[in-house]
Amino acid sequence: MLEHHGVDVMNMTIIIAQYFEGTPQAMNKSRFGIGSLSVLSIISLVFIFYFGYKICHKLSSQSLEMSEKTKKLQTQLMKALVVQAAIPTCVSFAPCLFAWYQPVFGLDLGRWVQHAAGIAVATFPALDPLALIFFVPTFRRKFAEYFLFMKSYRTNKITTSRSQSRTDK
Repeated sequence: MLEHHGVDVMNMTIIIAQYFEGTPQAMNKSRFGIGSLSVLSIISLVFIFYFGYKICHKLSSQSLEMSEKTKKLQTQLMKALVVQAAIPTCVSFAPCLFAWYQPVFGLDLGRWVQHAAGIAVATFPALDPLALIFFVPTFRRKFAEYFLFMKSYRTNKITTSRSQSRTDK
Protein backbone atom coordinates (compact mmCIF):
# COMPACT_ATOMS: atom_id res chain seq x y z
CA MET A 1 0.00 0.00 0.00
CA LEU A 2 2.85 2.34 0.82
CA GLU A 3 4.52 1.70 -2.53
CA HIS A 4 1.37 2.24 -4.63
CA HIS A 5 -0.55 4.91 -2.68
CA GLY A 6 1.98 6.46 -0.32
CA VAL A 7 -0.08 5.47 2.74
CA ASP A 8 1.10 3.21 5.55
CA VAL A 9 -1.49 0.52 6.29
CA MET A 10 -0.54 0.58 9.97
CA ASN A 11 -1.87 4.17 10.22
CA MET A 12 -5.30 3.38 8.72
CA THR A 13 -8.51 1.77 9.90
CA ILE A 14 -9.39 -0.76 7.24
CA ILE A 15 -10.80 -4.25 6.87
CA ILE A 16 -8.67 -6.64 4.90
CA ALA A 17 -9.68 -10.22 4.32
CA GLN A 18 -7.12 -12.76 3.18
CA TYR A 19 -8.88 -15.85 1.96
CA PHE A 20 -6.16 -17.65 0.02
CA GLU A 21 -2.77 -16.00 0.45
CA GLY A 22 -1.03 -15.45 3.73
CA THR A 23 -0.35 -17.38 6.87
CA PRO A 24 -2.94 -19.91 8.02
CA GLN A 25 -3.52 -17.78 11.14
CA ALA A 26 -4.22 -14.64 9.05
CA MET A 27 -6.55 -16.54 6.73
CA ASN A 28 -8.48 -18.05 9.67
CA LYS A 29 -8.85 -14.63 11.33
CA SER A 30 -10.07 -13.17 8.03
CA ARG A 31 -12.62 -15.90 7.55
CA PHE A 32 -13.81 -15.57 11.14
CA GLY A 33 -14.08 -11.77 10.87
CA ILE A 34 -15.98 -11.74 7.59
CA GLY A 35 -18.16 -14.61 8.81
CA SER A 36 -18.98 -12.65 12.00
CA LEU A 37 -19.86 -9.53 10.02
CA SER A 38 -22.05 -11.62 7.72
CA VAL A 39 -23.85 -13.25 10.64
CA LEU A 40 -24.49 -9.86 12.28
CA SER A 41 -25.83 -8.47 9.01
CA ILE A 42 -28.08 -11.47 8.43
CA ILE A 43 -29.37 -11.36 12.03
CA SER A 44 -30.36 -7.70 11.53
CA LEU A 45 -32.24 -8.65 8.35
CA VAL A 46 -34.00 -11.48 10.17
CA PHE A 47 -35.12 -9.02 12.87
CA ILE A 48 -36.39 -6.61 10.21
CA PHE A 49 -38.46 -9.32 8.52
CA TYR A 50 -39.68 -10.82 11.81
CA PHE A 51 -40.86 -7.57 13.33
CA GLY A 52 -42.26 -6.38 9.99
CA TYR A 53 -44.36 -9.55 9.85
CA LYS A 54 -45.48 -9.07 13.47
CA ILE A 55 -46.52 -5.49 12.75
CA CYS A 56 -48.47 -6.47 9.62
CA HIS A 57 -50.19 -9.30 11.47
CA LYS A 58 -51.10 -7.07 14.42
CA LEU A 59 -52.44 -4.34 12.15
CA SER A 60 -54.57 -6.76 10.16
CA SER A 61 -55.98 -8.43 13.29
CA GLN A 62 -57.03 -5.10 14.81
CA SER A 63 -58.45 -3.63 11.64
CA LEU A 64 -62.01 -3.82 12.98
CA GLU A 65 -61.11 -1.69 16.01
CA MET A 66 -59.56 1.14 13.98
CA SER A 67 -61.32 3.89 12.14
CA GLU A 68 -61.02 3.96 8.37
CA LYS A 69 -58.74 7.00 8.53
CA THR A 70 -56.44 5.35 11.07
CA LYS A 71 -56.32 2.15 9.05
CA LYS A 72 -55.43 4.10 5.90
CA LEU A 73 -52.67 6.00 7.72
CA GLN A 74 -51.29 2.77 9.19
CA THR A 75 -51.21 1.20 5.72
CA GLN A 76 -49.34 4.19 4.30
CA LEU A 77 -46.83 4.11 7.15
CA MET A 78 -46.37 0.36 6.75
CA LYS A 79 -45.57 0.79 3.06
CA ALA A 80 -43.05 3.50 3.94
CA LEU A 81 -41.55 1.23 6.62
CA VAL A 82 -41.11 -1.61 4.13
CA VAL A 83 -39.35 0.70 1.68
CA GLN A 84 -37.24 2.19 4.46
CA ALA A 85 -36.17 -1.32 5.45
CA ALA A 86 -35.40 -2.26 1.84
CA ILE A 87 -33.24 0.81 1.19
CA PRO A 88 -30.40 -0.04 3.63
CA THR A 89 -30.61 -3.67 2.56
CA CYS A 90 -30.03 -2.69 -1.06
CA VAL A 91 -27.56 0.16 -0.60
CA SER A 92 -25.56 -1.03 2.43
CA PHE A 93 -25.91 -4.74 3.08
CA ALA A 94 -25.87 -6.10 -0.49
CA PRO A 95 -22.81 -4.12 -1.72
CA CYS A 96 -20.84 -4.99 1.42
CA LEU A 97 -21.72 -8.66 1.19
CA PHE A 98 -20.80 -8.66 -2.48
CA ALA A 99 -17.44 -6.98 -1.79
CA TRP A 100 -16.66 -9.39 1.09
CA TYR A 101 -17.36 -12.55 -0.89
CA GLN A 102 -16.21 -11.50 -4.36
CA PRO A 103 -12.67 -12.86 -3.78
CA VAL A 104 -13.99 -16.16 -2.39
CA PHE A 105 -15.59 -16.99 -5.72
CA GLY A 106 -12.63 -15.72 -7.73
CA LEU A 107 -14.47 -12.75 -9.21
CA ASP A 108 -12.23 -9.88 -10.19
CA LEU A 109 -14.50 -7.08 -11.30
CA GLY A 110 -12.00 -4.32 -10.65
CA ARG A 111 -12.07 -1.36 -8.29
CA TRP A 112 -15.37 -0.01 -9.64
CA VAL A 113 -17.27 -2.39 -7.35
CA GLN A 114 -15.75 -0.81 -4.24
CA HIS A 115 -16.38 2.68 -5.60
CA ALA A 116 -19.98 1.81 -6.50
CA ALA A 117 -20.54 0.36 -3.03
CA GLY A 118 -19.27 3.59 -1.46
CA ILE A 119 -21.56 5.68 -3.62
CA ALA A 120 -24.53 3.41 -2.85
CA VAL A 121 -23.94 3.72 0.90
CA ALA A 122 -23.64 7.51 0.56
CA THR A 123 -27.06 7.73 -1.13
CA PHE A 124 -28.83 6.21 1.88
CA PRO A 125 -29.46 9.51 3.76
CA ALA A 126 -31.08 10.99 0.64
CA LEU A 127 -33.21 7.96 -0.23
CA ASP A 128 -34.61 7.27 3.24
CA PRO A 129 -36.78 10.41 3.59
CA LEU A 130 -37.94 10.08 -0.02
CA ALA A 131 -39.77 6.89 0.96
CA LEU A 132 -41.84 8.82 3.49
CA ILE A 133 -42.47 11.65 1.05
CA PHE A 134 -43.61 9.21 -1.62
CA PHE A 135 -45.91 7.02 0.52
CA VAL A 136 -47.46 9.52 2.96
CA PRO A 137 -49.78 11.92 1.11
CA THR A 138 -49.51 14.66 3.76
CA PHE A 139 -45.73 14.74 3.40
CA ARG A 140 -46.01 14.54 -0.38
CA ARG A 141 -48.41 17.52 -0.48
CA LYS A 142 -46.19 19.64 1.77
CA PHE A 143 -43.13 18.71 -0.27
CA ALA A 144 -44.91 19.65 -3.51
CA GLU A 145 -46.32 22.86 -2.00
CA TYR A 146 -42.89 23.95 -0.86
CA PHE A 147 -41.20 23.35 -4.21
CA LEU A 148 -44.13 24.67 -6.24
CA PHE A 149 -44.20 27.75 -4.00
CA MET A 150 -40.47 28.26 -4.55
CA LYS A 151 -40.97 27.83 -8.31
CA SER A 152 -43.91 30.24 -8.42
CA TYR A 153 -42.01 32.69 -6.19
CA ARG A 154 -39.03 32.65 -8.59
CA THR A 155 -41.34 32.97 -11.62
CA ASN A 156 -43.16 35.93 -10.04
CA LYS A 157 -39.87 37.54 -9.10
CA ILE A 158 -38.54 37.19 -12.66
CA THR A 159 -41.83 38.42 -14.16
CA THR A 160 -41.91 41.38 -11.76
CA SER A 161 -38.31 42.35 -12.53
CA ARG A 162 -38.98 42.13 -16.29
CA SER A 163 -42.10 44.28 -16.05
CA GLN A 164 -40.23 46.83 -13.94
CA SER A 165 -37.41 47.02 -16.48
CA ARG A 166 -39.96 47.64 -19.26
CA THR A 167 -41.64 50.47 -17.35
CA ASP A 168 -38.27 52.06 -16.61
CA LYS A 169 -37.57 52.51 -20.35
